[in-house]
Amino acid sequence: RDDVESRGLGDVYKRQAMHVLLVEDDEVCIQLCTRFLMKYGCTVEVVTDGVAAIKAVERVKFDLVLMDIVMPNLDGASATSVIRSFDNNTPIIAMTGNYQRQDLVTYLTHGMTDILAKPFTKDDLYMILEKHQMDKKLIGYSTENKSSVSPNTRQSAQTTLQDLQQQAQQQSQQQSQRKSSQGSPIIAGGSRNTSYSSPVNAQPPQQ
Repeated sequence: RDDVESRGLGDVYKRQAMHVLLVEDDEVCIQLCTRFLMKYGCTVEVVTDGVAAIKAVERVKFDLVLMDIVMPNLDGASATSVIRSFDNNTPIIAMTGNYQRQDLVTYLTHGMTDILAKPFTKDDLYMILEKHQMDKKLIGYSTENKSSVSPNTRQSAQTTLQDLQQQAQQQSQQQSQRKSSQGSPIIAGGSRNTSYSSPVNAQPPQQ
């Protein structure tokens, strides 16, 4: 295993590592996530609320954002909505224990890319990094598909998320077709519906 990790480190030095923004206010979660992100070859910056997350993304180009939902000052969903006003490309992953259908609708509506269901293990964390790593390098790691979330629950959440993403894409295409047939200009990216009830206290800021 040491040899595998040594080879992985060499690969990281040859290729650019993932630069991850961890947005989390729980100290234990911060320590564990940071430890394993660095183990997987990532560079990590940590902030503890949504306001600080917005400022960080404005200042630095990250490869991926791990966003908690319930935080002081500004919740993760609302922070994502603001970030999407100037950055539509960076993957933003919701870290949350709330993953019922309406919760997932809220996250997608606010512009989140994917979900990492809490409580999660180092294997779950690695798999979400691997899914969104693009051309970045991760240290070699063999997952054993272990998770503190049951496979059925995790699969159900992912299936619902995929269904909602497909529905949103179809609705966006239909809206574009209607606008095109009416001769109206099409706004790139479409409009974002923020009328859903958020599972957190803070309301999405007006843009």
